[in-house]
Amino acid sequence: MAARKRGRPWAAMGTRGYAAAYVRLSSPLLPHGSTGPATKQRINVLPWFAALQDDGNTLDIPERGTFEDLSKAHRDLSPAPKTPSGLTSAKHGKGPSAFPAASKLHLDNHISACLVGAEQWHARRVAKELDILFGRDEQAAGDFITVWRNKVRAQYVQKFEEQEEMERELYGPQSFFYRVEHGLYSP
Repeated sequence: MAARKRGRPWAAMGTRGYAAAYVRLSSPLLPHGSTGPATKQRINVLPWFAALQDDGNTLDIPERGTFEDLSKAHRDLSPAPKTPSGLTSAKHGKGPSAFPAASKLHLDNHISACLVGAEQWHARRVAKELDILFGRDEQAAGDFITVWRNKVRAQYVQKFEEQEEMERELYGPQSFFYRVEHGLYSP
């Protein structure tokens, strides 16, 4: 893969000391996934959590849209039409189309599929996984999480490298990765 050829080190990183222009995945329990104060510009990607009303389709704040809206956005790798506050996404930097180098992670469990709108929460196979995850057998829950994390971690590295390669091909010298590699990136 392109990133491996350039020797990108895939390693666990703490909350401090990560390189500029790199992506850091951290615990969702940390506010904004980071600590402060920042000594340089940082970019955070924040999750937009949503709940469903009793009808199983309307979001907790009706102005935000529907389950179908979010499901379509996740399927098409495009921004949702509305933000969590119900404003149009165009007001907050929504592009005219999906990012052409976007890559999908293959969801290998039903809970993950629910979280991105690919399955309904009331499906029996989802309930079975929830029973394992939140049941009395802590070992089974731990094993479920460990297996899922290992699969996703391996897949994430592969998909990130594929995305970098596609992004470089699509954007040439204007590619983010090209600009970082050649010292042209400035936040």
